Amino acid sequence: MKQAVAELYAHVIRFLIRAQDWYQESRPLHILHALTRPVELRYADIIGDVDRCTSSVYGLASAGAQAEQRDIHLELQEMASKQKATDAILLEVRQIVITSQSLNSSAQLNTSHQLSEMQLSQIMDTTSKGHIIDAFKTLQYCLTVRYRRALRFAFPTNPFWLGRQFQTWKSEESSALVIVKGSYTSRFEVQSFCVNIIDLLRKSSIPVAWALKTSEDITKGALSVVDLLKSLTSQVLRLNIALRHERSLALSCARFRCAEKEDNWLDLLVSVLAGIPQIFLIVDVEAVSPQYMSAQNDFSWPSAFLNDFHKASERGLRTVIKVVVVSYGSDVFQGLPRKDLRNLVIPVARAQSTPLTARSRGCAKQRALALRRNGNSRWSKQSLAFLARTKWLQQASLAPQSPAKVVH
Repeated sequence: MKQAVAELYAHVIRFLIRAQDWYQESRPLHILHALTRPVELRYADIIGDVDRCTSSVYGLASAGAQAEQRDIHLELQEMASKQKATDAILLEVRQIVITSQSLNSSAQLNTSHQLSEMQLSQIMDTTSKGHIIDAFKTLQYCLTVRYRRALRFAFPTNPFWLGRQFQTWKSEESSALVIVKGSYTSRFEVQSFCVNIIDLLRKSSIPVAWALKTSEDITKGALSVVDLLKSLTSQVLRLNIALRHERSLALSCARFRCAEKEDNWLDLLVSVLAGIPQIFLIVDVEAVSPQYMSAQNDFSWPSAFLNDFHKASERGLRTVIKVVVVSYGSDVFQGLPRKDLRNLVIPVARAQSTPLTARSRGCAKQRALALRRNGNSRWSKQSLAFLARTKWLQQASLAPQSPAKVVH
């Protein structure tokens, strides 16, 4: 190809030299040579050589292009074969991955489930540290005490649960708080109210968590505010089945381990409420032991739960939280600083006291009916003996005696 191009350039140069010679001739020579050496004779051989060399260059270029095109075709064929081999390998790998996933999917799900159960167990162990309340034992104890009191005593109170404030709290579709404040003389009525509402909610299959006052034999030690919040959080976590399979449970486990103060446990309580449509929380603040009362005075139960409502709303939780906080005998809710908190208080007032003889007759009837339900064959004798004592009390109350002896 280089030689053909060189020959072509040489013939072109020869043509230019001859043309230069013609231009350098004079006009008479131009006339003479036009007759003796016309253009066809003077440049015919060089033009023929140029045409021949040009055809040769074209032929070589065409042959080179065809050769290059053939090489490109060969390379494309080789690339196509490699692509087919790669596609076959990828298809095989895909089949292997699909087979592996189908074989290991059940095992992987079981592993995740076991991991969540392990984390849940760790959280339960964390909430069980300290003097934690056994909520179900506490409820059984309070139910038993309520039954015994119903057989022995009658403590009439005004039905505050039928009032407008309590009914408004019950009918609200959003989270709400109510404070039931009694006195030391009405403590049994307030405790029975808590037990009754818990029992009713459980029978209705409505989620409920509670912290009730009981004896130290059941709680195995003095209780603080943190212990009550731990108990509420543990109960809610047992109720919230959907939360046990969350992948964020590992982070929650670390948060449970690091929680020490009341604010930490209140934040955790809001976290475990996710997924529950509605829940009731019944808290007896008198469950806090006397040695922790000073710390409880620094902690505001109403403000804490109202802050929890606000946190739940900020996090987008749709859980409706209904909270009942009760107190009797202590000054936990004395002098609430905020007016909105004072408006949440429902006072428990004693009804008009009944005479001793009337209450005694009522107790005798209750005991007689209870013995009849239990199937005791001696119920009539016991009830008659109790009625006899009642008549003696009636006579003693009518006799002119000193007040001290009447009370005795």
